Amino acid sequence: MSRKRTFFIFLAMVILVAIGVAVYYFFFYTKPGEQPSAPQQQVGEFPTGENVAVIQERLARISTGEVVSPTSSADGTKVLYLGKQRGIYESGFDGADLKEKPFAAQQNLHNVLWSADRNGIIATYTNADGRKLFYYDLSQTTATPYAPDVRWVSFEKNGAGIAYHQLDELAGVNAIAVARADGSSAQTVFPTRLKDVRLEFLAGGTIALWTAPSGFVESTLWSLDPATRKLSPVLANITGLTIAWSPDGEVLLYSQTAGGGKNLSLYAAAKDGTNVQQLGIATLPEKCAFANDATSVVCAVPKTLPADLVWPDDYYKKLYTATEELWQINVRTGAQNKLFEFPSSSFDATDLLLSPDDAALVFVNRKDGYLYSVKLTE
Repeated sequence: MSRKRTFFIFLAMVILVAIGVAVYYFFFYTKPGEQPSAPQQQVGEFPTGENVAVIQERLARISTGEVVSPTSSADGTKVLYLGKQRGIYESGFDGADLKEKPFAAQQNLHNVLWSADRNGIIATYTNADGRKLFYYDLSQTTATPYAPDVRWVSFEKNGAGIAYHQLDELAGVNAIAVARADGSSAQTVFPTRLKDVRLEFLAGGTIALWTAPSGFVESTLWSLDPATRKLSPVLANITGLTIAWSPDGEVLLYSQTAGGGKNLSLYAAAKDGTNVQQLGIATLPEKCAFANDATSVVCAVPKTLPADLVWPDDYYKKLYTATEELWQINVRTGAQNKLFEFPSSSFDATDLLLSPDDAALVFVNRKDGYLYSVKLTE
């Protein structure tokens, strides 16, 4: 080996050592008594975790599997949901600090309702034999099946009871009843001839009643007072009627279509059906979430409305595909603000839920069943 070549090899080694020393002192060296600083997460970034998969800067998947019926924790600071197969999960609205509690669901879990204190759930299972409903007391880890003639049920929004529709055609029973959460101490409050009833046990104790929605059938929304057993109409002869209520029961969203399920529109109204406000967007109430002050809603809205769909019938049949946007709409004035556009038509947002500061939105994507989070502020 020549002296010249040896010199250059030695020089290269010296340079590499110098670079290594510089890197050490710049990135790793701390003075005596100092603690090394941990890498800092940038403001606005999603946290790391096996449940968090970032789709883009403001959008992430935050569950490890398919989920059912997310809701906020009793204090509003966390997200609670069931796994489609097992477990009750809790996390932040960005997916942080995921925790799991044991829960063994039966097969074909369709949805759950949460009690006001989040210590109880009503689970609906669907299969070829029909629907089965169970009440689970999570604090006592007990499960109680409801009678087969219980067709539709709702927790009281600010209490511990339930309201339900009871239908047994062979026995001649068709009525609205109230009871304790496990179905005990039942009391019939109103006989009815309606056979496909939807109901909501609102804050304040009134029960909202309406029939199964369809773009081919007109529906009416009623308000039932269980104490006086008085039934009052709220909205009458609405085609394609689906409904969502604000948490305090003072405001309702509802959809309306023309005949044949066309020309979908979203409206807001007071709980008694007055102060109707057309919101100027075409979407369903179940694709919206009320802001925490109930003055506005955030809704997933198709960028271009599929023209060949019958609303809401074809949506429930999962024939809907569109690229969606998130819009904030004031329910009093109709003022609109676009918040976010999804990157593709592979998102169909439902079960929307806003964080306490309205800065983040979580939702179930009907396309894959996972839970996602969107940061609503840049």
